[in-house]
Amino acid sequence: MTAAARLAELTAAIADMRAAALDGAFVELAGLDGAIEEALAATRAAPSSEQPELLAQLEALVRELDALAAVLKRRRDGGRQQRAAAAYRGPQQTPPASNDNS
Repeated sequence: MTAAARLAELTAAIADMRAAALDGAFVELAGLDGAIEEALAATRAAPSSEQPELLAQLEALVRELDALAAVLKRRRDGGRQQRAAAAYRGPQQTPPASNDNS
């Protein structure tokens, strides 16, 4: 697989992860660092004539990673806010049943 193809495939996979995260799905990040390392190694080994195109693809990859990180951070921070709000509310109390015997 060419460096350009690796970068395109990786960028698409990260975009899919971001879309899944936006939908609230669990996103598996295991192996992502290895895939990035492989893509970077292929990029370094590519002929110099391909470097300008690869640079543009690397920039797109970084933007997609930043977008995924932002989504995951919002989810994490939203979860923290919900837990904090629940802690301040305290235990939910049910109102006493009314004894309306009229």
